[in-house]
Amino acid sequence: MKMIRIKGVGVAPGIAVGRALVINRSLDTVLKIKLPEAKVEEEVRRYRRSLAQAEKEIQQLEEKAKALFDADIASVFHAHLLMVRDDTFQRTIPEAILRQRVNAEWVVQQEVAAITGKLRSAKEAYLRERTMDLEDVAKHVLSALQSIEHPSLDALQDKAVVVSHDLAPSDIPYLHHPNIVGFAVQGGGRTSHTAIMAKAMAMPAVLSTPGLMDAVKDGQRIIVDGSQGTVILNPDGATLKEYASQKSILEERQRQRLGAIHAPDTTRDGVDFHLLANIELLDEIHSIRDMGGSGIGLYRSEFLYLSMYPHIPSEEDHFRTYSRLLKAMPDRVVTIRTFDLGGRKLAREVLHIHEDNPVLGMRGIRLCLNYPHIFRPQLKALLRASVYGNLHIMLPMVCCVDEVLRTRRLLDELSAELAAARIPHKRHIPLGVMVEVPSAAVLVDTFARFVDFFSIGTNDLIQYTLAVDRNNPKVADYYNALHPAILTLIRQVAEAGRTHDKPVTVCGEMAADPLQAAVLLGLGIRRFSMEPFNLPFLKETLRAASVRDLEPVIMKALALPDAKAVGEWLLERLSQQIPEGFLCPL
Repeated sequence: MKMIRIKGVGVAPGIAVGRALVINRSLDTVLKIKLPEAKVEEEVRRYRRSLAQAEKEIQQLEEKAKALFDADIASVFHAHLLMVRDDTFQRTIPEAILRQRVNAEWVVQQEVAAITGKLRSAKEAYLRERTMDLEDVAKHVLSALQSIEHPSLDALQDKAVVVSHDLAPSDIPYLHHPNIVGFAVQGGGRTSHTAIMAKAMAMPAVLSTPGLMDAVKDGQRIIVDGSQGTVILNPDGATLKEYASQKSILEERQRQRLGAIHAPDTTRDGVDFHLLANIELLDEIHSIRDMGGSGIGLYRSEFLYLSMYPHIPSEEDHFRTYSRLLKAMPDRVVTIRTFDLGGRKLAREVLHIHEDNPVLGMRGIRLCLNYPHIFRPQLKALLRASVYGNLHIMLPMVCCVDEVLRTRRLLDELSAELAAARIPHKRHIPLGVMVEVPSAAVLVDTFARFVDFFSIGTNDLIQYTLAVDRNNPKVADYYNALHPAILTLIRQVAEAGRTHDKPVTVCGEMAADPLQAAVLLGLGIRRFSMEPFNLPFLKETLRAASVRDLEPVIMKALALPDAKAVGEWLLERLSQQIPEGFLCPL
């Protein structure tokens, strides 16, 4: 058979080699059966029995997920419980059975298809990916109606890579097996629950692989390269040998790096730096210490919102999450970003916001300030949780100083309420901003009078500065972190931080790229925040660098005309300064 390479989205790094285990649990077509009037009430009762069984199964999955993962991941199944208890399943479907006088399977499929059809046409990637959650709940109901059980893996003997069209969250606990070594999924994306669970399981995974299910055969040899986002079907002998070698080298280098994680965070010429972690799940906390991180540079609090969709988390929901996070790291900085909702992550059905261009609309701090019923409970919970550790609060998508001042007034107001109720909290918590909008970078000296720290979100800063949507293939080539304008803005923020004695961290993808992290070091950045698994590799790179040697190279780069010239110059010069292999991940 011919070898086939499919490019997808790598969501969990590493290399997996095994046999394809194809699981296709899509919503199969069901027959439409007209019922005599005398049978309709009984059909509704049959449906309700199946619905109760489906709810019980989801509850059992939640308990199993709590045993395998952390409560944050288990909350995915709590969200599924909320869905199965929602009006669609509890009221709309039974009423449709009575009205149409047809079998329950047909109505379930039709109702769910109508909703998922709307979700798939949504502009926001997050909403499109939520179709999997709704379909997952529907599968439980249909399986109960048809008495179908989940396939058993007891007899699985060989190393296997799970291949599926859309791997549902409820499939993951069933697939927790020592011989399952990776995932390849045709659907899904970076924000899907499958991606989050794969990362928590430290399992190489590639999602969003077009044409995968048409090309794969059960039992076929398969390679999943989660670092490069590549799936290879029926690899030839040379490719298998190549990837076996890469896998061996990767694992050996990882062992070496882990052995050096407690070495000082200091460059070759004695300049100190700090490595922090970006996380969204409490389950990731243990990996921060294991990988040599000195704290949390970014906790994405919106996962709490997304995991409870379509419901809005309460103050107590916030408090439980944040207090657990701070208690787990009492001696380290924990930076919690307030909800970065909006743009492609906004649940329009909940907030009733309809925008033609949501990326430039109601998102980040502006959304929170305009929807105080969302923002106040979060801020109040942060104040309450602050007594358990070294909390820093960070505001996303800030473009105006007034947004900082309004947030400070809210914090003062909520602090007064807590004081009146004699509820313990810290009155003075460091408050910082994400520098993602060019206006914040241009006015960084002004912002420095009102904030305690800065964190540069390079992903959005690049997008907004260069007017490029990197998800649009027609212009994606213009999205380049090494554009002289981007480097100039970052240097400006770094200099302002040094002048005003305000820490500056980079927490975008630039911080996790070895070459670009070296560039950031030369621009004056000393704090880097990234996914935990990247920490050892970046530490290796930065320890091998010399700021004294980097700075003149970077200054020359700032004077070059375009990103291509900058990239060529930096790769040539930095490869002479930093040992081979330290600038490019395997």
